Amino acid sequence: MQCPQCTSENTQRLRVVFEGGTQSIQTTSATGGLGFGRGFASGGGVTTTSGVAQSGLAATAAPPTKARYWPPIALTIVGLFLSDLRRPYNVVGLAVCGLGLYRLWQTRQHNGTVWPALFAQWNASWMCHRCGHMYVMS
Repeated sequence: MQCPQCTSENTQRLRVVFEGGTQSIQTTSATGGLGFGRGFASGGGVTTTSGVAQSGLAATAAPPTKARYWPPIALTIVGLFLSDLRRPYNVVGLAVCGLGLYRLWQTRQHNGTVWPALFAQWNASWMCHRCGHMYVMS
């Protein structure tokens, strides 16, 4: 595969660049201690750490992310708490709740229609390691 910008053959799919520079980390460590004072005491613990290590190049080649559902859900819940249905003119709480429901609908639409096309385009994209150009090849 040749880069359309510089004609280099040093190219890779974005998926390969992303996966090659992203590693999952899972560590477990045990600690212990002794103490002397008026008596003798001992203690210990186990610590687990997990995360992801990623190179800068892999971050550049990352796939598109789906929209998160928790912000509009939290906004809707806050709106429900703000609205007191016993008072007929409580517009602020109902407006916040309505905005949260609208954002929830937008998130669902994005994740169902926009994101699959973005992901398919990412899946067909390549990166040139010579000039850094990213391009789509089917």
